[in-house]
Amino acid sequence: MKKIGILGGTFSPIHLGHVKIALAAYEQFGLDEVLFIPSGISYMKRNMDILDSSVRCELTAIAIKDYPFFKLDTIEVDRSGNSYTYETLQELKMREIADYYFIAGADTLFSIEKWKEPGLIFSNCVLLIAKRFEYDDESIAKKIEELKNRYQCDIRIINMPFIDISSTEIRNRIINKENIHELVSPEMEEYIKEKGIYL
Repeated sequence: MKKIGILGGTFSPIHLGHVKIALAAYEQFGLDEVLFIPSGISYMKRNMDILDSSVRCELTAIAIKDYPFFKLDTIEVDRSGNSYTYETLQELKMREIADYYFIAGADTLFSIEKWKEPGLIFSNCVLLIAKRFEYDDESIAKKIEELKNRYQCDIRIINMPFIDISSTEIRNRIINKENIHELVSPEMEEYIKEKGIYL
C-alpha cells in the first residue's frame, strides 16, 4: 500500500521548519510522498491576518520545489466553506486508496479533540508528531497514551531536533525590515521581497 504523508497548515508563510519536519517524516517512516496542503478557510483562525490562498500556494510551491517527493495539494483551498481535516482525509481516501500519515507538531496532541470529528481523523490516518519546546517528553507520552486509549489510534513520534521557527516570527521580521534568510529558502525570500508581502 502506498504511504502518503500530509502536512497541512495555514502556511502564512511556510518556512524551513515545515520542510525539515516533512523531510524527517518522509525518511523515518518510509513515505512515498508528502502532500503540502495549505488550509482553505480555517474555522479556528478566522481573526488572523492570513495571506490570500493563491499567494500561500505559490510560496509553498517555491519552498518544496527541490524535493520531487513533496507535492503541493490545493484540495482545501479549492473547497468552498470551512476547511475540516476529517473531510480532507475522507476526500483524499476517495481520490486514492493509500495509508495516510498526518504530520503535525506536539501542540496538535493537546488541541485535536477540539477539532471537528477527531474520531474520524484518527480512524483515517496515522498521526506523526514532531516535538516542540512547549511540551516535555512526559506530558507528550501521557497525552499520547490517553488518546490511544480513547480512540484506539496510531500515534508516533518523529525523531528529530527541536525546530524553533514560526510564521509569526517571519511576519514580524519582515515588518521590522529584518532578514529572514535562515528561516526560509533563498528563492522564497526573494519572492517575498519582490512582491512586498507583509509590508
